[in-house]
Amino acid sequence: PYSQRCFMLSASFWSLSFPITAILAHYVRVRQVAVIACVLVFHVAICLILILIAARSPHPGFGHSFHGEPIMVLLWVAQGSSGFFLFSTASYCLRELDEEAVKWGSVAAQIGDVFGSALAFVLINFSGLFIEYH
Repeated sequence: PYSQRCFMLSASFWSLSFPITAILAHYVRVRQVAVIACVLVFHVAICLILILIAARSPHPGFGHSFHGEPIMVLLWVAQGSSGFFLFSTASYCLRELDEEAVKWGSVAAQIGDVFGSALAFVLINFSGLFIEYH
């Protein structure tokens, strides 16, 4: 219901947010646990909102409204930016510990990606939570 243009803009701005966020994370070093925790809560909240919108498919909220597409694009940019900021910040913090910490942090991140992908696959294909629009 959000159109191909919305999908194209979301994907484009989402991927554009990664290098911009990496540059920001390089120059704005965050080491305070409270700030990192706030960004993490923000990121998880955005992810939950996107999952809830997807779960309401094929009729998600505000799908055919004037504000639907910009809200979706902004949600995806916020999700990509906050997630990559957390990833970059964690990498810089681990690098300050030692080289082994970076390696094992990267391994843990990839293992998390595998579990997240498997969970998404099961939810989408076997739960009936997401319905294909015909």
